[in-house]
Amino acid sequence: SPQAMMRLLQCLTAVTLCLGNVVPTIEIAPGVTMPMVAFGSYNGSLTRCSVQEGVQQWLQLGGRHVDTAHMYETEADVGAAIRESGVQRKDIFVTTKVPGPIGNQAVQQMILQQSLPKMGLDYLDLVLIHYPCLALSDFPNKCGAALQRERLDTWKGLMELRRAGKIR
Repeated sequence: SPQAMMRLLQCLTAVTLCLGNVVPTIEIAPGVTMPMVAFGSYNGSLTRCSVQEGVQQWLQLGGRHVDTAHMYETEADVGAAIRESGVQRKDIFVTTKVPGPIGNQAVQQMILQQSLPKMGLDYLDLVLIHYPCLALSDFPNKCGAALQRERLDTWKGLMELRRAGKIR
């Protein structure tokens, strides 16, 4: 419809990137290459389109890295956009984030029972701990002993998910 086309065109103005050149990549783990430019799906950063429209436009323009987070509440929209994009899953790098250190069991449950089902994906390329320190002023190198055990336990849960093939 003309209205849908107009919304996509408006969304294009919100997606400011230059994909005329190849986006640089970096190998973050053996066999895991991450595009260094990503589309962030935080609702507050989009003013002219929905998250789903923004991600779809990004993928249509050739972007291949999409960033979301549990706390953004956009994982379902990101998944829908990926499915409708026509781009093969193996060609899209998906990053999500879990809240601060939540422990082994909680992080596994969050990924397996929430993030993956909401996105309709079998695996994620990267999972980050959104706020690993108690205060932003402590990040990145001053987290100290506060929540250290929880951070390590969360990391162990992420490593178990990686061994199970749910995180690359």
